[in-house]
Amino acid sequence: MKIQKNAHRGRMAVLRRRWAAGGLLALLFVLCVFPIRLWMEGFSTLEIEYRVSAPTSLTAEVRSTDGAALSTQRALVGDGAWHCASFPCPLKDFSGFWLRFESAQAVEIRAVTLRTAGLRRAVYTGADFPYTILDAAEAETGADSWTLRPARAGATWRFSAPAQTAGRIKTAALACALAFAAAAALTYALLPRLQRLTERAGGPVTALAAVFLTALLLSLAQPFAGAGKLFSPTHEEDDFENRTLAERPVFDAAQPEAFPAQYETYLNDHIPFKQQLVGLYSSILYHCFHQSTDDAVLLGQDGWLFYDSAKKGDGDTLRDYAGEEPYSDAETTAAIDTVRALWETCKARGIPFAFLAPPNKSNIYGEYLPEGYTRAARQRMDALAAQFTRSGLPFLYPKSLLVEHKGVEPLYYKLDSHWNERGAYFAYRELYALLYGETLPPLVELSTAQETIGKGDLSKMAQISGMRDTLYTVGYRPEVSGEAVKESLGRDPFDFILRQEGAAERTVLLLRDSYAIALIPFLQKDHATLVSLRYSPALDIAALIDQYQPDAVILELVERNMPTLMNS
Repeated sequence: MKIQKNAHRGRMAVLRRRWAAGGLLALLFVLCVFPIRLWMEGFSTLEIEYRVSAPTSLTAEVRSTDGAALSTQRALVGDGAWHCASFPCPLKDFSGFWLRFESAQAVEIRAVTLRTAGLRRAVYTGADFPYTILDAAEAETGADSWTLRPARAGATWRFSAPAQTAGRIKTAALACALAFAAAAALTYALLPRLQRLTERAGGPVTALAAVFLTALLLSLAQPFAGAGKLFSPTHEEDDFENRTLAERPVFDAAQPEAFPAQYETYLNDHIPFKQQLVGLYSSILYHCFHQSTDDAVLLGQDGWLFYDSAKKGDGDTLRDYAGEEPYSDAETTAAIDTVRALWETCKARGIPFAFLAPPNKSNIYGEYLPEGYTRAARQRMDALAAQFTRSGLPFLYPKSLLVEHKGVEPLYYKLDSHWNERGAYFAYRELYALLYGETLPPLVELSTAQETIGKGDLSKMAQISGMRDTLYTVGYRPEVSGEAVKESLGRDPFDFILRQEGAAERTVLLLRDSYAIALIPFLQKDHATLVSLRYSPALDIAALIDQYQPDAVILELVERNMPTLMNS
């Protein structure tokens, strides 16, 4: 009996040591992954193998797709021979870059390589090279290289890197391997010191304590390095929930009682793996059960998503679609009077004015709505548009135009509540003719680039991943290729001034909502100065006109925002 007890105690001691070793190994692994992965990402480089056609002075810099500098401008060798230039830049959070050449000479690119801490992540050569020429006169693709022929010095060449998934997985795997090796070595060194603890508290208790401490450290480490970024192959923006996450609070000695609640909100927004877990749950709910976690996102047919805006207090798209509760005479009169006041203010100053009301997505692609929704023969906006037309105001509601040109290629995003550039261009042609009396070329005469994307504002609201949509970029006025400078006018992202080099020397004042996003690339090419402001009844339009001296004024409000005019 005593021998059996001793043997049992021996087995329990071994088990306790194993539990302790496992818990300590997991804890140290997590603690090692953070600095190792950040270290690897901090030593990222971009290598470009290039040749200039003729000896010249050549400088280049790398900028991210949002315009932020990733490297300082540097001189390159321009002697007609092949050279390799390496740009140190933090690549961990970007999916593309702009490469700016301060030279008018043709530049050949033979290979682009992304490296992290010396580890080759991806090499782009041959036909797999994903690039866009932003302002070069010509771009030729050869068997082994790509020739860029800038129209002028300062040409910009954009490179996108959709294949970084493989590189991120390799980097994450190597970081995990190094972290595991470091954790194993530390565990072997520290385990003997835990003998006394395992004898007193027991192995399982120690393991549970290690797991608890790991979770605590993950929460505390999250502000410095997002846990999700360490393991996920792609980077999702922080606005995955379509809102601004809480910022880290600063302790205020004058109000110490507010700090705990503020910090709790901050931690809740930055819980490790929260984005991945919620996204996984939402995606399973959608792909397996065809359900949405956000009741404002309707799951339509063939992968189309629709916006029930009433759920967000943002108009009422479904009531617009069903024609329920038509606008009253008083509401119609109020909307027309508001627009008439804007028109008369512009007319008194000799400035052309136009009001554009883009249709709701559901009113163009209602056939993809879920079953049970019936389109009204005469919708609410149809009646209001008829009244606007009879009023004689410069008004455009391009519903019939968009329905006529729906065709094969969509005019609205499947995963977003907005129209794309193709749909916006049809309306812009009519808008331009209304303002300036000139006819722009039809869409079929313009080049249109396509790019596969994985999300829109609706898929982000419902936090669904694994879906696909198409981003269309219309090649409007390619000859206007100068630099665009954006100046913010406040905290609202809709309020800014955009100055476009090479565009016609005129200014447009755009009073808008989010549907103007797809119009801005066209307005930008037609106006050297674009003043963009979110429309509000509180705006003093006369004062704005006097301040900015525009050559034209545009009011743009999507159909669901008509009540904004009625409440002005």
